[in-house]
Parts: sequence; C-alpha cells; structure tokens
Amino acid sequence: IELDPSFYSYNLWSGIPDRIRRQLGRLIGCDPRFITHSTSTTDIINMIANGFRFKSSKDVVATINLDYPSNVLSWMVAAENGRCQHVNLDLGDEPLPTVEWLKKNLPKETKILDMSYVTFDTGKKVDALGIGKLCKERDILFIVDATQALGGMEISKEELMYIDVLACSSYKWILGPYGHGF
Repeated sequence: IELDPSFYSYNLWSGIPDRIRRQLGRLIGCDPRFITHSTSTTDIINMIANGFRFKSSKDVVATINLDYPSNVLSWMVAAENGRCQHVNLDLGDEPLPTVEWLKKNLPKETKILDMSYVTFDTGKKVDALGIGKLCKERDILFIVDATQALGGMEISKEELMYIDVLACSSYKWILGPYGHGF
C-alpha cells in the first residue's frame, strides 16, 4: 500500500505530505511550514546551488574535503557554470573542521558553508553551534546535511537557530523511504 498511492482514497492520500511535515516539525522542533519535501539531500542542495543569488562570480562556497558528495557536487557544477567559486577545504591532519580551524581557513569571500553534521566515514560530530555562530558573524549561509544524525541523535534547538538550511535524506536513522529528503 505504501508504494502505490492508488490504494488510498484521494482524501487520505492528499493529506500525507502535510502530516509528514508536522511529524518532521515535531522531530526537529520547527514550524512545519518551513519543511519542504524533496527526493534527496543532493536535490535540496542542488536547488540552493541553482537558486542562490550570488552578488559576484567571485563569491565562494566552501565545503570540506572528504565530505559526502551530496555536499560537494552541486557546488562544483555551480562553479563550473561560473555562478561562484568553489573551495573544497583540505582538513589535512585535522579529524574535523573546528571553529578555530575555519577562522584560519575560510576565505573572506565565503558566502556559503556546506557540511555534514556527522561525518559519514567516521561518525564524528562537528561543533554545529560554534560553526553556526561563526557563520552568523561572517554573514555566511550555513547549510548542514543531517542525514547521518537525525533520528539517531538530537540536534538541539540552539544549534538549529544557527543553521540556515538543514537538509536530510530520510532513509537513514529516521527509517524513512529511499527517494525522500526534506
């Protein structure tokens, strides 16, 4: 039944997206009006990459080397299309980007920072609150991929206050279907 909406009456079926928005809103502590459905984290980030109004083609989008491709590929294409500059910050021997490391390594032209809340390869959590505060200070849009965290760990209300865009594919710890992101 879940895979084929033709088994639902229209009245039941048409309310599913709003019901899921309310449930997701309760999970992350936000107004459901600020939740949109999509097919994946990549799709969400791609919408931002194609819709963000850069002031100059010299504006920088920073990502972290070795981060999940969802957080990097759309920005590489945006840079290839001349919309922005993409800088994939090399952590070197650092296990995670820290506030102090970012203070030294973020280019001053950075307009967007896109990173995972929890790394997909090591499971380590970034200091989203500290990094979010740094982004606010520097007027940088902070995009966070929560796929590896949400449902398995709480993202605090204070952290959410400093995250501009939270993108998540629901197939991981939320135990949702493949092909759904929000």
